[in-house]
Amino acid sequence: MPSAIQRMEVFQSVPGLQDMDSFPESASCTFKAGEFVRVGVAADTGKDGQLMACAGGTNELIMGIAAADASGTTNALCPVQLIYPGITKLRISAYHVTPGSAVTAQTAVGKVASWSTQSNKSVLNVADIGGSSGDEILAIQGIDSAWAVGTSYGRYIVTVNSANCQISR
Repeated sequence: MPSAIQRMEVFQSVPGLQDMDSFPESASCTFKAGEFVRVGVAADTGKDGQLMACAGGTNELIMGIAAADASGTTNALCPVQLIYPGITKLRISAYHVTPGSAVTAQTAVGKVASWSTQSNKSVLNVADIGGSSGDEILAIQGIDSAWAVGTSYGRYIVTVNSANCQISR
């Protein structure tokens, strides 16, 4: 049973799809392995084509999950586990500001939720399940069977909505 937030990881992908790639880091990156990352676009002045940490929020784009900690060196290559929209399934810890409320619930399956970074780990925000703020980019597919329903910091199985996957663009 988890007593703390677990690192997010790929639960299931599809054989035949490229699951890893490396991208150059943007300046001053501080992301950790297991966090969502994205590749900068033209609007990210000076970071176009470079790996960046995801900040969460409306219209956030996600390339994948960092497979290593950022080195902090501009243009150093960092491996990334690629996320395909609606295909790549992830294990992600439930999170709530009140630890006793950070539990998995069967009623969440089939709903959407937002995410944030806590203790250098990407987590699913339990308080936002089924919300409509526009930040809900994770589609909850199920509950990780390694832990019983209602487990504190238990993990959900999720996919990332296609509008938020850089790979689908």
